[in-house]
Amino acid sequence: MLLAQFIRESTSALGALYEPREAAGIVSRLCSELLGVSSYAHIVEPGLELSEEVLPQLQDAVRRLCSGEPLQYVTGVQEFCGRRFKVRPGVLIPRPETEQLVALASERLPRAGRVLDLCTGSGCIAWSLALDFPEAAVSGVDISDEALAVARAQFGPGEASGVPGSSL
Repeated sequence: MLLAQFIRESTSALGALYEPREAAGIVSRLCSELLGVSSYAHIVEPGLELSEEVLPQLQDAVRRLCSGEPLQYVTGVQEFCGRRFKVRPGVLIPRPETEQLVALASERLPRAGRVLDLCTGSGCIAWSLALDFPEAAVSGVDISDEALAVARAQFGPGEASGVPGSSL
């Protein structure tokens, strides 16, 4: 199946949940994320053929989207403050409004201060501030072990420390 055909069919399938343009954008982002191609690859490369290995994965992803599962949970990522963060069910999807709060905090916090992110979830706030202020002491806490596992997994080993169940 051609990528362009898959996008048309999937956009149509999502028509019950989304307006046509929004559905097309979601499917393009899905394909971009899962295939590692640009979101306009179907336009630039109209003959791009989907392999027999990847087509079932894409079809399963569209089924999940049609059931109402958010795109971010299907792809496993969400951009936040210019960085890609892992997300999955069990943590909230980072929101653009929260990026504004991080920007405000970045303007007002002392460069070598201390930051405590309560209910850290995916860790996007704590990680963003820690990466922007490497000299600051930043901690994220959450009562959910699942959320802490996601927060710890954001970056490489040794970049997060703390006691399981209480902090990054």
